[in-house]
Amino acid sequence: MNSILCSLSVLLFCVSYSKEIIETPIEPKPQKFGDIQVEVVLCLNPPGCQLTEPILGAEVLIYNNEADQENSEDEVRFGQTNTDGIIKFTSLDSFLVYITVIKDTFTNQSFERVPQNSLSFHQVVFQ
Repeated sequence: MNSILCSLSVLLFCVSYSKEIIETPIEPKPQKFGDIQVEVVLCLNPPGCQLTEPILGAEVLIYNNEADQENSEDEVRFGQTNTDGIIKFTSLDSFLVYITVIKDTFTNQSFERVPQNSLSFHQVVFQ
């Protein structure tokens, strides 16, 4: 009888004992938007520019807001165009990005929408 009471006591203790579960809040990952491909070309026959030539080594800077672009500070991405005049940036942090392209004495500032899970194309033509 004592063994039965002892067994029941242990069983009751095990059932009533609950392990405290500490939940760790999961922070949401920052949302990443799409990719952008920037092509930089030189117009060979203005004003129509039907003939263009890719510009190698143009500096392309990506900003998340217009104020940073205007002040030339806090660029979030930076790179140079390849031999085809192209550079691609992936998993951007903003739906709307501000693009500055610099090559020698040429400078161009513009913006582009980059929807989530998409590839946007942006062309800069210097004359």
